[in-house]
Amino acid sequence: MRVVRWTLVAWVIGASACGDGKLVPGVVDPNDRSVHAVSVSPDHAVVIVDGQLQLGASIDAGAGVGDRSVTWTSTNMAVASVSSTGLVIGHSVGSITIIATAKADSSKHGTSAVQVAVVPQRLRAR
Repeated sequence: MRVVRWTLVAWVIGASACGDGKLVPGVVDPNDRSVHAVSVSPDHAVVIVDGQLQLGASIDAGAGVGDRSVTWTSTNMAVASVSSTGLVIGHSVGSITIIATAKADSSKHGTSAVQVAVVPQRLRAR
């Protein structure tokens, strides 16, 4: 317990030593509740009609952000839909954008450009 108290005291002194309200580099601010960025992986992809593609999202956020989940949307549900887990299903040929929006800050989002295509007849299983 004594080490924890010493660490906390050192952190407070280090944070106030800057004099400009900024924390010392390398110190994590437990009160930072801002979402810095959302990224989607892959950021470009191709899925076939009636095929599926799993997207992932990561959030770069401060230590104080509790909800690091996203909501998924498609710019054209007729071309491809996306589930609440980022699973994209191709419906018709076209190009769309899948958007992952941070629940903690709806102004922060990431995107993936998705092309929906058909498998040429000669490549289909017989």
